[in-house]
Amino acid sequence: MKASAFLHQSVANLAWCLSSQPLMLSHPNSVYKTLDEAWFKREFDRHLDWLYALDADPERLEAYLTSEKRIPLGKKFERYISFWLKESPYFIPLAENVQLIGQKNTVGEIDFVFRESETERTYHLEVACKFYLSASNNGNWEQWIGPNGNDTLRLKMDKLDKQLNVTELPESKAWLDEQRIPKPEKALLMKGMFFHHFQSIRKAKAPHYAAKNYHTGWWLRDEEMARFFGGEGSWAVLPKSDWLSNYHINLGEDDILDGFEVQQKIKALLEMYRRSVMVVRLFPGGMGWEEGSRGFVVPNHWPNH
Repeated sequence: MKASAFLHQSVANLAWCLSSQPLMLSHPNSVYKTLDEAWFKREFDRHLDWLYALDADPERLEAYLTSEKRIPLGKKFERYISFWLKESPYFIPLAENVQLIGQKNTVGEIDFVFRESETERTYHLEVACKFYLSASNNGNWEQWIGPNGNDTLRLKMDKLDKQLNVTELPESKAWLDEQRIPKPEKALLMKGMFFHHFQSIRKAKAPHYAAKNYHTGWWLRDEEMARFFGGEGSWAVLPKSDWLSNYHINLGEDDILDGFEVQQKIKALLEMYRRSVMVVRLFPGGMGWEEGSRGFVVPNHWPNH
């Protein structure tokens, strides 16, 4: 399932939120279900005309995204989902970012509550967009680590379990009764990518309960760049704001680097920010340059800080 090309990056990102493969599936101890590949294919297909109409006039989407300045990528992803649920003719949004207050403090939060128009089924939806690198080529969630070493798939999945179980709390039940919302089904919408070390691509092992067709990329350490890049290929460095959809829009010739130039730019960024750098391999395409693959270059000490 591949999103068709769109003229505006914001609409391409929104289409990616709908069309990209889910990252994880439910496991036997899940308190929820994950929205799977078939669910997203249906939603993308029936929203395609809506997306093209939005691409012709993206002003309201871009105004919605910029109503909060400099938000983290995960929050930006939530804004796309929020816009989609509010604008789609197939859903009835009921609540968003609900803070559940106990006697003295917040006991939980609900990302979204919505109803499907056709089935009238009500959902409590938690959303996540994550990028994890395989530290040792095995399926254990502890070995899937964020690009800056401060997060793991285990920590995230445990947190999502807790978030999706929040409707069992007395405070949540009281809020649902007050809003006259029937007890919702628990669902996870999780997108993103898993990255395998470039030397392990052919024998790569997925995380336990990963979706079958998850999006994947490669990673390497700073000291491995000369071996990986050489002087070949056409490359671009992606700012974090552009990590969502396949990147094929708004690239000028100055953004396109050969294998030697991209190494120099990555080294400068690593020295300046000491954070992992995302890179895309580019090929000529129908709309100019189009993405072939992507990956991270991490500091030599990764995942240690």
